[in-house]
Amino acid sequence: MKGRFSTLDIEVMCNELRQSLIGMRVSQIYCIDNKTYLFKVAKSGQQNPSSSDESAKQMLLIESGIRLHTTQYDWPKNSTPNGFTMKLRKHLKNKRIEEITQLGVDRVVDLRFGANEASYHVILELYDRGNIVITDYQYIILNILRPRKLGTDEDVNLVVKERYCIENAKTLKDFKTLVGNDLREVLEKAKDGENLRKELKRVLNPYVFYGTHLLEHSFIEMGLKQDLKLNKSELDLNSIERALELCQKTMNDIKDMSKGFIIQKEEKRIGEPNASVISYLEFHPLLFNQFKDNKDPKQSYVEIESFDKAVDMFFSSIEGQKIDAKALNQEKEAMKKLEKVKTDHKKRIEALNKIQEEDIRKAALIESNNFLVENALLVLRSAIANQLSWEDIQEMIDNARAESDLIASRITSLKLNKNHFTMRLNDPYDESSEAALVDIDIDLSAFANARKYYDRRRTAAIKEQKTVESSAKAYKSAEHKAIKTLKEVAVKTSITKARKILWFEKFLWFISSDNYIVIAGRDAQQNELIVKRYMKANDLYVHADTHGATSVVIKNSNPSLPIPPKTLNEAGEAAICYSAAWEAKTITSAFWVHPNQVSKTAPSGEYLTVGSFMIRGKKNYLPLSHLIMGFGFVFRLDEESTERHRNERKRALSMDMDSISTVTENGSQLEEEVVMSESDSENEGTAFPDTKPKLDIQTKEEPKEENVDSNDENETQTIVKSKEPRIKQTKHKLTKNKKTSKEEKSETNALNVSDKKQLKRGQKSKLKKIKEKYKDQDDEERQLRMAILGHTSAHKDIQNDKNDNKEEENKTNDKTDDKIDMKKEVKDLSKKLNVQHIETELEDKVKDNDEEIILEEEEDDEEAEVTVQQSDDVKIIDTLTGVPLTEDHLLFAIPVCGPYTAINGYKYKVKVMPGSSKRGKAAKTALQLFLREKTASQRERDLLKAVKDLDISKNIPAKVKITALNLNSVKGKK
Repeated sequence: MKGRFSTLDIEVMCNELRQSLIGMRVSQIYCIDNKTYLFKVAKSGQQNPSSSDESAKQMLLIESGIRLHTTQYDWPKNSTPNGFTMKLRKHLKNKRIEEITQLGVDRVVDLRFGANEASYHVILELYDRGNIVITDYQYIILNILRPRKLGTDEDVNLVVKERYCIENAKTLKDFKTLVGNDLREVLEKAKDGENLRKELKRVLNPYVFYGTHLLEHSFIEMGLKQDLKLNKSELDLNSIERALELCQKTMNDIKDMSKGFIIQKEEKRIGEPNASVISYLEFHPLLFNQFKDNKDPKQSYVEIESFDKAVDMFFSSIEGQKIDAKALNQEKEAMKKLEKVKTDHKKRIEALNKIQEEDIRKAALIESNNFLVENALLVLRSAIANQLSWEDIQEMIDNARAESDLIASRITSLKLNKNHFTMRLNDPYDESSEAALVDIDIDLSAFANARKYYDRRRTAAIKEQKTVESSAKAYKSAEHKAIKTLKEVAVKTSITKARKILWFEKFLWFISSDNYIVIAGRDAQQNELIVKRYMKANDLYVHADTHGATSVVIKNSNPSLPIPPKTLNEAGEAAICYSAAWEAKTITSAFWVHPNQVSKTAPSGEYLTVGSFMIRGKKNYLPLSHLIMGFGFVFRLDEESTERHRNERKRALSMDMDSISTVTENGSQLEEEVVMSESDSENEGTAFPDTKPKLDIQTKEEPKEENVDSNDENETQTIVKSKEPRIKQTKHKLTKNKKTSKEEKSETNALNVSDKKQLKRGQKSKLKKIKEKYKDQDDEERQLRMAILGHTSAHKDIQNDKNDNKEEENKTNDKTDDKIDMKKEVKDLSKKLNVQHIETELEDKVKDNDEEIILEEEEDDEEAEVTVQQSDDVKIIDTLTGVPLTEDHLLFAIPVCGPYTAINGYKYKVKVMPGSSKRGKAAKTALQLFLREKTASQRERDLLKAVKDLDISKNIPAKVKITALNLNSVKGKK
């Protein structure tokens, strides 16, 4: 299989890329792996990803040492870009692609971004181990993927701050024109007797840059046949010279060619005769003669409209073709084993038949030569009776044979240790028959020896019959195993092709009873990712008051409806179970908050680690629950089967309208409730949505910020239980604050209209972060901080504000006390704030930015992708069912672990509780239980078996105990 670019390929590719990419700007760069990078480019002024013009945006893929092309396929990107990707972004982001050239005739491509002294070069080496080099406009190396220091193993010095010598690239001047004596000298290195075309390619290739495929193409054009042997004395130099001229002409004309060709091989599937497996072998910008007249019926070619698209199709299809090739090899291996059993069976039957035929013939020869056999027996018995030694008997036989004795001449050897001797007998009635060597037992007569051979024949016949029966059973068993293997291979292949990893599978996840997707982080990094990228304004954040608890987010795909209490309880159970409370077997409390209450901004002098967040305002505590999880499987349905499960998990809609209105409070109202005085706090109602009045809900006021850290061992929470939900007071409070909320909304709308200007790229995200960080800071506090930092205008602003405050005090006496309190707070704050404190805060901010810079870079460009993924949440979960029907077409199975109330309705489920068993062992036990299910269809069993062991247990908590019906029978059979 061809896996690298030739010089011819690079020249054609550079020509096509120049026509499509020159003038486009780099909007983002992604990392696929350590050697492969993806450049997202767009035309100037059309960087909006929603643009419908496909030519306005492109994805350029480069792989060190392998390839360079645009791609239309969706390649998996690393969630965390590596350091080289960050360097590429630093130098190339928002730069325009100005030039794409090949350095000389080397397999090196130079991509220039930007103009003049502000330009940067990305040099891609497509030979040997490959390399990617970032340089400035003077080709000074700024960063390099694979540094190469001059020494014993390297012949060049490619390190940072050294110059990349583009002058070292080979050009046409470095290659001689091979004619006359020069060509004859090169051909002298060829070996006589070898294949003509292969040997010419081997000898000429180091002296030309055309490549072996173009050389062979030209040799065929000149009439050199495949089966000719090389003879230097008979070489036609003129034909070889014309072939080299044709190569040069093709290289000159290749720029005008714009098509691509893929050479492919087609093989029939063993299990399915009508199906075939297609494997791509090579890609070329020209259909060479060796592929036009290919006599192999399995090989063919596909013509593509451009070489760029052909290369993209070739590399993008490799993974799928590898799956097919692997399946084909497994099928061949299974059939090979079956054929081996069949061959062994055939050989054993043939051997038994041969033994029977020999025994019958020997018995018949003894009977027809009865006189000779009896006389031979008489002679040997007499010699033994006379107590002659074995050597004397042998000497006696040899002497008699020398005298041409008839009996002695038929005795070929003595086996007196076995009491046997061997005679050479032939059929006296058939002179043309060959003689056979027959062993004769001295103790038996001639006819008794014949009967012995007949008995052996009968025994062999019986053995043959048994062998046939046992071999038939063995063959059937092997055939059954082969068919089973073929079926499993077909199922695994179909699953692997249909299996697309859903976006939430990388997290801990489950589908709630009300059809909501609930996700949670496996570690601190995933907690950070979930909150920053996947949590939206309509979602809810759930956490538990215990060490190691994960961040849980309930995805609300329907903002018009609040999230039901059952889903909240299930999310709370997940938060508790995925924490230290599981192994400690202790029950603790969980709470939920709105996304606007979750912040990454730490108080002054503090620092939040990755995966830690601040919770502002009131925590809405959930009822205590048991440590019971469930493990089961959901199945992916096709479009037709999805309709039968459309309303399988109905969302709870029977909710009290009063409780719904309680939930619709926005974040600002919640914060107002938090800072209320103690007398007002009595009027607070429960913040638990959709709850009936008799339900006892735990709530807690948090006037100060609290740190929710999944790694904080000393975290403590004070739980305040409300004896009776005060519905009337809550309603009164809500009506009281209606005017205030309307005024705030009108002011906010006015501000939004005035600020409704077009923001530059990245400004929206920055403004959002700034607003979140400083939303609790008033103007005077901000000015004091600015003054301490050295801004001269800040002091004047403070004085002006103080004068304004005095005027306000004279005009409005009702607010005098509030202003005095505010001044005291500002004075206290100014005493506490000093330069050292500000510097510490700034240092913490820098550290925080260093840790979050990767996510910030990704947020703007991947926000659209995440939004698209999550907009399809309802569609995705509607295609997943835990209760498959017999008429459903199932694509694949996905293991799920979540609260038992959410898993309880599944067909395949077990209860998971804290215990001492390892989760891998428990998962395998559960799988065996599912496979023994009497109501399971064969398709369901096949899909369950196809799930990987790692995927089965990865979401189950550590140290578990599973319980289910008939579980003891499964353990007993083990």
